[in-house]
Amino acid sequence: MLVVDDGSTDGTAEVVRAMAVRCPQVQLLRQRRTGEGRGGARGDARRAWRWRLFADADGATPIAELKRLEAALAAGADVAIGSRR
Repeated sequence: MLVVDDGSTDGTAEVVRAMAVRCPQVQLLRQRRTGEGRGGARGDARRAWRWRLFADADGATPIAELKRLEAALAAGADVAIGSRR
């Protein structure tokens, strides 16, 4: 898991660093505030991913909803898009 932090001030980077100590597969990429789109693109450029999930760290959309997106991808969808609504 790669977490791209674009200058947040809510403690996200510290939480990710602490998690990375216990789970080496978790990585943090920090950058200047450039917006989510550029942050995601920079993260994608680091390696080839099977799946890419863009989500805000504030938990506005529960991570448990990922199962619904996974089901669509497993059924053959090229793209699965979720929404809070």
